[in-house]
Amino acid sequence: MLKLLKLLCLCIILFQPIANADTAPANISAQLRKTLKDTLPQLPIDQVNISPIGGIYEIISGRKVFYVDSTGRYAMLGNMVDLTIKQSLTEQKVKSLSVVDWNKIPTKIAIVKIIGKGQRKIAVFTDPDCPFCKRLDADILTKQKDLTIYYFLYPMAMHANSDNDAKRIICAENPDVTYIDWMVNDKTLPIQSQCKRLANLEQMKKVGSEIVGVEATPTIVLPNGQIVSGLIPADYLDKLITDTTPAPAAPANESGVKPANESQVKPAVVTSKAPSAPVPGNPAK
Repeated sequence: MLKLLKLLCLCIILFQPIANADTAPANISAQLRKTLKDTLPQLPIDQVNISPIGGIYEIISGRKVFYVDSTGRYAMLGNMVDLTIKQSLTEQKVKSLSVVDWNKIPTKIAIVKIIGKGQRKIAVFTDPDCPFCKRLDADILTKQKDLTIYYFLYPMAMHANSDNDAKRIICAENPDVTYIDWMVNDKTLPIQSQCKRLANLEQMKKVGSEIVGVEATPTIVLPNGQIVSGLIPADYLDKLITDTTPAPAAPANESGVKPANESQVKPAVVTSKAPSAPVPGNPAK
């Protein structure tokens, strides 16, 4: 259990979002924050909330959720399940925390790969020396269609050469090509590791740590801002991207006014032509 709590601290310390107001009573919230600070000083506490179980409180730290008793001495790690509706309340809360505003992701500094027309989009936070990131690029993303991929280099400390390899990629004459050659085609990186674009690399790291809260690579941000980590089967990733891609805006009519709904538009000709079929659609450190 102690090892699990230490791992929790290490994961969470990378990501500290703006805390919302606690829902627990002020006196209990203050006491729990003090107790947890004494016992787990590296653990940032963002929220202390009441839970459906009396005397048990929900602790939110980053995108992690766990539970403690009213004294803060005993912690419970795992899922709180509502047996009536047969749903994990913990998973629901984690999912609500695993969302970022896409508009805060600076795609202009990203390494870009366009597949097909590139009508859909994702952001990928990747470590150039992460074997799972290489598998994502070689085996999964290559099977996607009509996708723009914005890569953000996020070297992890566990890979000794990762930071230098990231510099060599970002300083290459064509980083977009060099990245794919390194990750997919197993080509050697250029030697140059000093250039003006290193500022972009530092910004990529900052976006990963402060906005997205990357805890492991690969981490993917879907079109609606939902964050998912680890390797995902190609067909399931395709479905996730399709399901979270906003529908295109309705085209304006000749007067330039968009119809409020289909019932307001009467077609001049009714045909029997069938509509086109829609396109079908685990973290590792």
